[in-house]
Amino acid sequence: MNDPESLALFTFFIQQVDFEAAFTGGKAEQDSALSTFLQHHTFSLVQLCEYCRCFELDVQPSLVSFVRVSLLRLEPTIVEGGEAVKGPEAFDTVTREVDLALRQLGKAGSLSLLSEMLLDELSPYNYEVLGFAAERILQLAVEEETQGAHADTASRFKRVLGFLLQYGKRHSTPGMREKELWTQYRRSPFPKLAEIRLPLTWMVTKVKMRDRFKVRSNILSHRILDPASYT
Repeated sequence: MNDPESLALFTFFIQQVDFEAAFTGGKAEQDSALSTFLQHHTFSLVQLCEYCRCFELDVQPSLVSFVRVSLLRLEPTIVEGGEAVKGPEAFDTVTREVDLALRQLGKAGSLSLLSEMLLDELSPYNYEVLGFAAERILQLAVEEETQGAHADTASRFKRVLGFLLQYGKRHSTPGMREKELWTQYRRSPFPKLAEIRLPLTWMVTKVKMRDRFKVRSNILSHRILDPASYT
């Protein structure tokens, strides 16, 4: 345990985890300790599987939690005086671990999980992670030889995302309805990233299905409508 990351992880466990409860308690205590482990960014998939093996826990729910926590932790940051966005740190490393977890989770389970996260959990302003999730859904759909609602939604996400990446910085400030929807579906504060990016998720999904923004059919040429113009 000479490297800094291992030492930091060990220190975190000692400070945050009730080891007596984990080792002498039941499944609830062991699941609680696992949830604490997942909060630390260096807790790896290998460590997760080893923990589940040692305590004879069902690894499938733990893999779901691992994927959720890992993807939700990937957050882009605003740079250059608020005019540009830097992608999430360690994106490649984290997504490689997520890919391994998805492989263990199985194609059907991964497809369901990623589709749920795409629509309901990932930030609509986090283009990097939304793009990753959509790409994986399309890959899984091909492997499963199914082109249903999951693949159709992911395909629309990719098309709109490609347009938004060319569109660049948004031209209007977020409106009240946009902020209300964030408050309705999220617990965290309204993100500064919304001042630069349009909400991808709410531009793809339909109001009647997900109570989000509906893009007008008469989109003006050479530009895309901001949420202030949605009905």
